[in-house]
Amino acid sequence: MLPMVMGVKLSNSTKMHSVPGMPHTIGDNVTITINTDTVEEAKSIFGKLEVGGKVHLPIQETFWSPAYGCAAHS
Repeated sequence: MLPMVMGVKLSNSTKMHSVPGMPHTIGDNVTITINTDTVEEAKSIFGKLEVGGKVHLPIQETFWSPAYGCAAHS
């Protein structure tokens, strides 16, 4: 977990390259997770990530989170 910046917690992970059937493309092997204190803050950040990015899952309530979404940038 990276340090909190203005109340936002960041964490990251990398894809495993040795999983059979999982293609690897240079540049798509890092995931950054942003955890916020409020749904409004999450929606605000996600809205900025949508610009110029590709939304894989629009931000929405799930059984594990009140505001979860997935977007990619290249």
